[in-house]
Amino acid sequence: MLDLLARIEPGRTAAGLAIGGAILPLARDERHTTRDLGNGLELLDFGSVRVWAKGGVIEQIGVRGGYSGQVIGTAIGLGSTLQQVVAALGPVVEDEEDNLIVADLSGLCFETEAWLGEPGLETVEENLHARLTEIFVFECQAG
Repeated sequence: MLDLLARIEPGRTAAGLAIGGAILPLARDERHTTRDLGNGLELLDFGSVRVWAKGGVIEQIGVRGGYSGQVIGTAIGLGSTLQQVVAALGPVVEDEEDNLIVADLSGLCFETEAWLGEPGLETVEENLHARLTEIFVFECQAG
């Protein structure tokens, strides 16, 4: 059962779901659409929650409009600004795949509303006012 108020724990949980957990019970009990992404990866869209699964195992959880949970130990959730993320969690940077991440926090990334600035040259610093529109939780990579 999806929980739209559940805390978000980087690298572990969101929406009451756990990274590494089985997708079958959720897929059986909740209305959704499924899209085959190839190589055994599928995207299950439950509206406010999207889940990427491979071989029936949850690999990534994304939350968006209608989700009210916050990042564990903070007041950061959808609608928070990048400035609020920086204040609560630390510097926000773009990784090599253009994902917005917290520099010293694995297993969490963000999407925001449109940025200001010249396309392709926008910076995080110029867009600290941008609000979070999606939050993604995924397995932390060993490094």
